[in-house]
Amino acid sequence: VLLLCTLGMEFENMLRAARARDMARAVILDACGSAFVESGCDAAEDKIKRELNKNLDKNLNLDLQKEYFLTDRFSPGYGDLELNLQKEICNLLDGTRRLGVYVTDSYMLNPSKSVTAVIGISDRKQAARIRGCAYCILKESCEYKKTGKSCKI
Repeated sequence: VLLLCTLGMEFENMLRAARARDMARAVILDACGSAFVESGCDAAEDKIKRELNKNLDKNLNLDLQKEYFLTDRFSPGYGDLELNLQKEICNLLDGTRRLGVYVTDSYMLNPSKSVTAVIGISDRKQAARIRGCAYCILKESCEYKKTGKSCKI
């Protein structure tokens, strides 16, 4: 499942105006925007979960007698999912025309409060989501960890 969620240009313009006038307000607005777009992704994922077994697309070659489950949501640039996938996901979802989201030459999304993600479909219930470096399959080779940072997932 591919996902694209955005707060759009109206929020982007509000954020730019705040940065020009009051940096403290802009920092708070930026954080609120990040939380809000993630909340939008969570809501979309919840809807996908509810609809998954009701509307299975026969083109997926899935056994329609089974129950299916979603995997974690992964976004390009986190873990081992390449950032350059932003462009392909946005193109496949027709994000520029449908939502006004485009991908820059450095693979960043504009408006900035936009998220692309990939969600897998499994025939087994997925383990509870445990976040953090200690549980990551890339913990030994993580590029973020080498610089003392974390991707925060």
